[in-house]
Amino acid sequence: MQKSEQFLQFALGGNSYLLPSGASLAIEKRDTLVSNDTGGGDACAWRSVGSERWPVYCLDADLRVARTAEWEEAIFLPASPHAVGLAAHGVQLLPAGEVAVVPFRPIGPAPTRAGHLFNAAWVRETQVTLVFDHGTLALFLLDLGA
Repeated sequence: MQKSEQFLQFALGGNSYLLPSGASLAIEKRDTLVSNDTGGGDACAWRSVGSERWPVYCLDADLRVARTAEWEEAIFLPASPHAVGLAAHGVQLLPAGEVAVVPFRPIGPAPTRAGHLFNAAWVRETQVTLVFDHGTLALFLLDLGA
């Protein structure tokens, strides 16, 4: 069964991914965030919200924490105890009907404490774009700051 809805398309480390558009709490431009210029910790930036700081993490092509300057926006995901951001490049909203994803269940043990990071794919001829499970991605990013 294919699902057709709106998705955010973005790049991490040169790879393209999708995230259901309803999964994002906010998308912020890089220049509106506070950069981590000290190099301490794994967050590359923060968003100040009241008395809280929401961390933003940069990931490379292997989905490991990376210090890179190649990101333009942060996609914030709802999580507890606070939202968490993913630094991304080329974020764009794809209209409903343009993307038809096919859900799948990954085989093997989950690579993260939260579970498998992907739960669907958009397949077009010879190109496959993986779709993040937004809840698992949020927990994965929160674990980076633990």
